[in-house]
Amino acid sequence: MSVRCANISAARAIATSQYSRDLDHAVYVDTYGDYFRFRPGGTLTPVDGVVVNTSDGLGQLERMGVPNRVFHRAAYWTIDPVSGSDENKGWGATQADADLAPIKTLAELDRRLAGHPGFTGKVWFKIKGDIPASDSRVMRNISGAAESPVGKPIFFGDLGTPLTTGTMTSYTAAVPGSNTGYTMALTSAASYIGKIVIDQDGSFAYVLAAASANVAIISPPMVEQHGSILTPVSAEPGDFTNGKTFSVYSLYKLPGHPFRSDVMYSYVIRLNVGDGVVSTFDNPNLGGSVAKYNSCIISCGAAGGNGTSGSWTGGFPLWTGCLFYAASAGSGTGIGFVGHHGIFHADTALNVRMFFMNGSAIRFQERLHLYNSYVNCDETSAVGGVTGSTPRLEIGIFATTATVFSGGTVRLPSDGGVIYGGVGSTNTGTLFAIPQGAAWSAPKAGCTATTSGTVISVGGTSKVFSDIPFVNTTNNASISDGP
Repeated sequence: MSVRCANISAARAIATSQYSRDLDHAVYVDTYGDYFRFRPGGTLTPVDGVVVNTSDGLGQLERMGVPNRVFHRAAYWTIDPVSGSDENKGWGATQADADLAPIKTLAELDRRLAGHPGFTGKVWFKIKGDIPASDSRVMRNISGAAESPVGKPIFFGDLGTPLTTGTMTSYTAAVPGSNTGYTMALTSAASYIGKIVIDQDGSFAYVLAAASANVAIISPPMVEQHGSILTPVSAEPGDFTNGKTFSVYSLYKLPGHPFRSDVMYSYVIRLNVGDGVVSTFDNPNLGGSVAKYNSCIISCGAAGGNGTSGSWTGGFPLWTGCLFYAASAGSGTGIGFVGHHGIFHADTALNVRMFFMNGSAIRFQERLHLYNSYVNCDETSAVGGVTGSTPRLEIGIFATTATVFSGGTVRLPSDGGVIYGGVGSTNTGTLFAIPQGAAWSAPKAGCTATTSGTVISVGGTSKVFSDIPFVNTTNNASISDGP
């Protein structure tokens, strides 16, 4: 036996005397698209949308999680943690339609997708505000179908209201030959560190530091390969142009990687992923998936007992146009990548140690910009770069106080790009530390990075780029001019 109510308030208002005394009496609630079972004298802790007390206090309604094909067919969803309601429709035939009545929580989204057989195409989940840590979760009901085409769930962030706007002036591109990076005029620059700058045409960069009160040091600008952040495709190196308008935004927060490890293809676009503290990500296991992060900020904090925070385990992810960021630097601040086989494409790191462990094999390509950041490998892991002029690898190193590249194996090909950095933000640490028994490679030509510390330590012997190739026969460590 069941009845139907327009919303949960109407369901709660039904007098318990109208229910049969067994447990098969259910109420279908239109706003949730699901059945609630009446339990007389229930004492479960109330949870919004899951367990609610009846108005007379004599029983509870418990959600049953019956699969709803209407929800399963929806290709556009909107989640607004501030203005949404979990009794809103939440979905639409278009994204604009979904925006009209957003739900409030990821928890409700996951409940509505109960029993989903697996997506066979793209499905869009738009985030319109900071997801609180209390709502962080792995979406257990989002999956891709086994058959082709493979489903592609996409979480993406709305930009919201800009923090400030202006017209681009005094933008200066990097000059590797003189060890200078990218800068732009930005009033009160220090207040926008860790934020994203987007110009009128969609080119974007991240604010890394303040060169002065009104001049920002920024990451290499990037542009979307096909003109839209939502294609989704890889970000490519680009440039800002003086005279164009720009806005500065704070990306909305998504506390953790939202997808199960068996979701083969998934996307996260223009979101601030992580909560900036130890145990940054709720879902550390990317498994065998091919997750793609496009134009995201990956937030991390102080390291935990194993020397890392927010470990990403396994997987074959593509990080493109992302900023790996810690609000405050520390000797243990970082992210651990365990058994990680990913590509870092035109990415930037700020105040972060990137630890590659347990057989990680990763590749940097296009522009890699390290600002007070470090790349550390254990003895089982390796870092590589691409060869040839397209896509070339350009590494900028600034404001370093410790060893930038250390441990494991680093193989940067001679024809793959340049290494530069130092002027305007002095390096004081060792740039490359080749451990005993290791054989590294780095380009000899075009490398101009400077430091008041050691440029290259080959088994403990100090060298500079012009000394490449060099073999330390005592400690069996070497560096060559490309593989």
